[in-house]
Amino acid sequence: MRYLHAALLLRPMAGIVQQMLWEQQAAQDIGLSWQSRIMTNNSNFVSGEIFVGNSSKAPKNNVFSMGITWISIRIAYLRWLRAQTDVDVYVLRYSVHDPFQLFFIMLSRKPVYLVHHTMEIAELQSKGTLLGRLRAAADTLIGKQALRRAAGIVGVTQELCEYEKSRIPAVDKPTFVYPNGVRYQDNALLDTRGEIPELLFVANDFESWHGLDYLLDDLENTSRNFRLHLVGNVFPSDLGLCLADSRVIIHGLRSPEDIRDIAGRCWLGLTSFALFRKGMQEACTLKVREYLMLGLPVYSGHQDVFPAEYPHYRKGPAQLSAIVEYADSVRGTSRETVSASARPYIDKGIILSKLAKKLSI
Repeated sequence: MRYLHAALLLRPMAGIVQQMLWEQQAAQDIGLSWQSRIMTNNSNFVSGEIFVGNSSKAPKNNVFSMGITWISIRIAYLRWLRAQTDVDVYVLRYSVHDPFQLFFIMLSRKPVYLVHHTMEIAELQSKGTLLGRLRAAADTLIGKQALRRAAGIVGVTQELCEYEKSRIPAVDKPTFVYPNGVRYQDNALLDTRGEIPELLFVANDFESWHGLDYLLDDLENTSRNFRLHLVGNVFPSDLGLCLADSRVIIHGLRSPEDIRDIAGRCWLGLTSFALFRKGMQEACTLKVREYLMLGLPVYSGHQDVFPAEYPHYRKGPAQLSAIVEYADSVRGTSRETVSASARPYIDKGIILSKLAKKLSI
């Protein structure tokens, strides 16, 4: 079977690009006939290994120009997809309220699966703007038709699969969970942990759904000595509480090498505690997978793909006493043990191989 996983991105996000690059490399590693491709007019952000060129210029900052670009790049994408003849199965990253995506599914004689990374309508509505509401209404109509005609639904979590199925309740549509993963490397951290628990929380920007405010509000509830390392942009609304407690260390944006040095001292990695602010309870963030590959156990506020009995991922409340207690319980586990135990759940090659087998049935 020959697979094509394609995405149309006007503004490529680093995490999306990295996932698809790792996916392409993982396919090559395991000898799978799988192509991962991104069409965009921002070629500087996408590796040539997965880049599909487009003649459209990057949109100017006005409504007319953006509208023309939105249409022209979708026409180019539709034509490109139609020209791919060496494909047995299409796997397309879902594009909201996109009639061209719907047209392709309707015209295709081969199965087309749609990949979902968020609750699209809920996310559009959450913006609280008239444009957001209009886009949500458009996706309610166009997206429902695309889902009905697709061969199946691929979601990064089971929650997302169920959400998309709920949009077409009368249709029995097959679903497949395809969580994010890393190109696994046996390269665990050097263990430089000391006697004081140190916790690592990494984000590009500490958005509301990260729930940093919950941790900061809880600082006054524990006198336990620990260090909370914040790597990323902390917004002014949270800065005061950070500066008021010497246990919180703000690093700002740092290089991967710097983050690795900081992580070597840490007992745990922390991730989002307020996904409900995005209307979600489950996620499979790239950061969790990076923590685990490095040998850092994870404490999180949301459900992930790991089974309940898995010892190195703990879901719990944003309470520092509970977090430090979990840190104490895993302190004696080696980096190598944590990393190796996580591999079946985070290795992109293993995850991709499982998905390909399911789609070929």
